[in-house]
Amino acid sequence: MCGQTNDKKSAMELEVKNRKYNFGDVKQDTLISKTFILKNVSKRDIKLNISSTSCICTEAKLNKNSLAPNEEAQLIMKFNTEGKIGESKVYTIIDSNTEQQFYRFLIFGNVIKKE
Repeated sequence: MCGQTNDKKSAMELEVKNRKYNFGDVKQDTLISKTFILKNVSKRDIKLNISSTSCICTEAKLNKNSLAPNEEAQLIMKFNTEGKIGESKVYTIIDSNTEQQFYRFLIFGNVIKKE
């Protein structure tokens, strides 16, 4: 195929070691916070943006919206369990200019009624 390359290193890739966090059992009205690390393992700059969160109880922030090669960013997710009881899960979706355009990050666990 003329003009095409299969060089995998030229592809834009984002490395994320873990996109899920189980917070276990927590009492109602607890604020859960988790930091996820995203790394640019390509040879080009990667753009990141928070596309959506699952509800108003979820806050998400990126410390960087652009990553140079080998640079890392932090996604900080916070989940407010106020008014929640039982199995709970919330997510944040990040979009990027990589081959896999969307990345979903999940925080989940069990919220116990406070006494």
